[in-house]
Amino acid sequence: MSSSEKELDLRIDRLQKELALAEQERDILRATMMQKKILMKLLKENP
Repeated sequence: MSSSEKELDLRIDRLQKELALAEQERDILRATMMQKKILMKLLKENP
């Protein structure tokens, strides 16, 4: 494997890790927004 192929593999690995982290962040944000909506609904029902 040439050095440029190794470099590409490393870049791909790094990008895949970044993507996985971004997807986790997105899922956490989505869950947080759901919790917020539920809390707001509960607060409106029980002031």
